[in-house]
Amino acid sequence: MENREVEGLSGIASYIEEMEFKKKTLGGCDEEDVMEKIGIICDKYQEVIHRLCERQGRMEERAQKMQDEYQKKGGELLESMNQIHEYREHTLKKAEEEAAQILEEAQKKAKEEEKKIAELQTQYLREQQEYIKKTNKLREEGDFFCERVREILKQIENLEDSHKVE
Repeated sequence: MENREVEGLSGIASYIEEMEFKKKTLGGCDEEDVMEKIGIICDKYQEVIHRLCERQGRMEERAQKMQDEYQKKGGELLESMNQIHEYREHTLKKAEEEAAQILEEAQKKAKEEEKKIAELQTQYLREQQEYIKKTNKLREEGDFFCERVREILKQIENLEDSHKVE
């Protein structure tokens, strides 16, 4: 039964994924086409709902028969069910407590990780600024040295010119 339900829903999902709307000349979708496709989707969901309702009816009938059988067995079975219920409640309470503790620890870890990330981002930005400063300083020094080399080359050229003149 569950496979048929999944198939019904997957058919709807497939239809939604594959449907295409007629486009209007100035953009947008054709309203009638959209409404028609929405109607088809609604019909498909209605089919799935109908199947689920039928299944639910059958399950309710079965449950009623089982309940009648259980009531016939009497007090011993009722006591066992009460014990199971108490155990279930105890287990659920314990599971909720453990889940709350796990959640609290996970949130604490997440905050710690967020703090670490923030620190790393701050460190990254600081280092990035330092590298930019160093790069700019090296660029300035490089420009300065290039200018000095040009001056020296010019002086050498002037000296060579003055020696040629003599």
